[in-house]
Amino acid sequence: MMSIHKKSLLSLIIFMVIVLISSITYLEFGLYVNTGVLHIKNIAVSNQNLQVLGTTTNSGEAFAGYNYTMENSNLYLKLRYSVVNPIHSSGDFNITIKENVKNIKNVYLQGSKPEDKKLIWTN
Repeated sequence: MMSIHKKSLLSLIIFMVIVLISSITYLEFGLYVNTGVLHIKNIAVSNQNLQVLGTTTNSGEAFAGYNYTMENSNLYLKLRYSVVNPIHSSGDFNITIKENVKNIKNVYLQGSKPEDKKLIWTN
């Protein structure tokens, strides 16, 4: 049977591993942000791709990635940010979606909440 000291030490080690894995995951993948902190500099749309350039107004946050979905004639773009770190060092983003977008009529930024969406381009 384990002593209380060994159980406490094991619990502490497990806790530290969970904190470490959570921190690394956050730094690598980030979290979705509100559309209000995003500034779009340029949008270019052709039949074959969509390019969106922009930045965040929050200092200390770095672009970590994005996801998008297409529903009917709408494209929803969700951006992820983390704190500035060795993996991600800038809030600027340059996203190119290489997919047939000729039927897209509207491009929205989608925030962390479903009701947080902002129209950034319309055809």
